[in-house]
Amino acid sequence: MISEVQSNMSMSSDMMLQMREEMFAKIDLNGDGQLDQDEIQQMMNQRPAPSEHALNAEEFLAQVDTDGDGVISKEEFEAMEPPKPPTYNLADIMGEGNSQESIESRMTGSLLDILS
Repeated sequence: MISEVQSNMSMSSDMMLQMREEMFAKIDLNGDGQLDQDEIQQMMNQRPAPSEHALNAEEFLAQVDTDGDGVISKEEFEAMEPPKPPTYNLADIMGEGNSQESIESRMTGSLLDILS
């Protein structure tokens, strides 16, 4: 039983690593193995309206670039902490006057913020 749980956790870690590698490759537009501020900005420009708590490209670079060389290496990208999901007041999301389409749009935007 414990070995099954450990095996599932290992697969989960492997899947997360693969997802990060794929995301890194998509962001690394020039294929040099590093993410510069322009590449990060281009990635962020593809997001729908980010939440007020989302980092801009400069802030993201500053937080993830642990060696201070001005770019994010693959190792730095893979080592970064996953974003914490934002907290929501359900009454604000579901409040009066909010259409289902508006609520779904905000929830989708929030999920994309979490994933980016």
